Amino acid sequence: MKNYSSQIDKTIAILNAGGVIICPTDTIIGLSADATNSEAVNKIISIKNRPENKSFIVLVSSIGMLKNYVEDLPNFVLDFLAKQKEPTTIIYKKGLHLADNVLAENGSIGIRIVNEGIVYEIIKNLNKPIVSTSVNESGATSILKIEEISKTIKNKVDFIVESPIQQHNKPSSIFMIQQKSLTQLR
Repeated sequence: MKNYSSQIDKTIAILNAGGVIICPTDTIIGLSADATNSEAVNKIISIKNRPENKSFIVLVSSIGMLKNYVEDLPNFVLDFLAKQKEPTTIIYKKGLHLADNVLAENGSIGIRIVNEGIVYEIIKNLNKPIVSTSVNESGATSILKIEEISKTIKNKVDFIVESPIQQHNKPSSIFMIQQKSLTQLR
């Protein structure tokens, strides 16, 4: 296992330079890049053979960071998030200050607050959100262990973050804001 803080420093430098990483998240292993950099997001689209019109999930490290990237953050959503014990993604009606190719065609965006693990440290120190998508070809089964990632994908990224801790091995729940309530999609 490499030194935790040197990995974080290297990862931040790579993300700031528009690179793509593989990183354990609070859910599954993610293919990630700076969510404000459209060229970096295009690299993920290419690596995954992903349709260009498909939106991404974005990870932030705090409510404060979340507020910078959504147009409207209703109080009922804040109350809901405060009660969640498992990773939960909320689809907000309009994203702000994010790369256009991260957003859905209607401008909405799915965002999850991460509050532990190496991915939290990376986002907090980067001081920007990151894209996180499953580290596989589009449509294939999600990868749960770094050893399961294809060499083809590993060879196309700039860095693979190692961490002994991964809290969950399943995708997050996803909720969409509908009027003044939330509807569960997954």
